[in-house]
Amino acid sequence: MATAPNTIDAHVQYSKWFFFWDDWKIRPGNASSAGYFEDGRIRLPKDSGPHDIVFHFDPDGHDLEWDQSDPIWVQRDSCPGSASSDAQIVTQGVDPSTATLTVQDLYTASCELHCSLNFVKPNGRSKRFDPIIINT
Repeated sequence: MATAPNTIDAHVQYSKWFFFWDDWKIRPGNASSAGYFEDGRIRLPKDSGPHDIVFHFDPDGHDLEWDQSDPIWVQRDSCPGSASSDAQIVTQGVDPSTATLTVQDLYTASCELHCSLNFVKPNGRSKRFDPIIINT
């Protein structure tokens, strides 16, 4: 019988400093998720099975939301510069009512997964945040 995936809550916050510097932060969303965070990265223990990762977005008053048509890019070992995917990360979708993106990390192999979380403004301009998921 398959084991239900662990759920990790990750809060992503966007702030703007001055006119040009974007400040992104990622932190655990609850106490049970805190053990999965290390130095701003999500670290999954070896042989821990699949994990649902729920990214909660807080735009901190800025007019920015998930890019629903292309919310995440994933690439092993380096930051993706364009649309890309990895078989270990399955996108389950964006829920605009809660500003969340849910993905499942299948954890089929040890690796470092670099993600680009994609956001858009009403004028069509885009912003990206690049968290890292480490499958140890």
